[in-house]
Amino acid sequence: MAEEKVDRSAIWTPEKREEQRKKLKEYYQSHEGPMAGRHMTDESRQKMKDAREQMEVKGHCKRCGRPLYSEDAVKLGYGPECFEKVLEETENGYDVEQLLKRREELTNG
Repeated sequence: MAEEKVDRSAIWTPEKREEQRKKLKEYYQSHEGPMAGRHMTDESRQKMKDAREQMEVKGHCKRCGRPLYSEDAVKLGYGPECFEKVLEETENGYDVEQLLKRREELTNG
């Protein structure tokens, strides 16, 4: 059974679009958002501060220059994706087992 195609462009004329835009604008000007009147507690502020500190840039990837956030990545000098790519790129030039062992040591402690 073939579906009947409906031309929706005839329904949404520029005038109707403008009318809908005005209605929505009026609605949002007359109604407060869901967070209106709410304030952050000291506990919430501290959680956000702690999260920001964890996201502090600790270094940059040697391969792509992106920021590194974990101490392990800084020790390696590469982010997780770039480290995998470096392993693939240098497979013939370096002892891959030694690189993998070093990665394992750094990620496990």
